[in-house]
Amino acid sequence: MYCTDINFLIPNNMQKDSINITAKIRYLSKESNAILYKISENLYKVEFEEPQRAVTEGQSIVFYDNNIVLGGGIITKNHKIPVDKDV
Repeated sequence: MYCTDINFLIPNNMQKDSINITAKIRYLSKESNAILYKISENLYKVEFEEPQRAVTEGQSIVFYDNNIVLGGGIITKNHKIPVDKDV
């Protein structure tokens, strides 16, 4: 899934092209392991280890490092953006 309108609470979290995180897309859901990829300045890709149910465009997504909130964004529809196979 892709997300935009990213707001990091701790500056410079994305010093690499990708980081291992946990993420939540619903308030009552458990955090799930994922990888966050920086596609462009305001477009990120989130790849969950396990499929997530009923993900909807416009929902918020929150990123965590252990129990520390890193930031979040808004889920957007899939973008047809060329991405390296390694990403």
